[in-house]
Amino acid sequence: MGTVNFKKIMIATDGSTCSGLATDKGIEFARLSGGTVYAVYVVSSASLFSMNQGYSYCSCPQTSCSNIQ
Repeated sequence: MGTVNFKKIMIATDGSTCSGLATDKGIEFARLSGGTVYAVYVVSSASLFSMNQGYSYCSCPQTSCSNIQ
């Protein structure tokens, strides 16, 4: 079996202990192979709805986007 070089590594994390271990491993692979890490933070849509009841999801000024409810 030959050597595998990872040039682009995407790491998805949700802040859990297990995803932290996966993040560490992904960074290690990138360091060893000279690759680039791309990180994605994953959030459950259920938690977004429970945190934002009654609020708009639009965080930009009202002049630059429509008011998304």
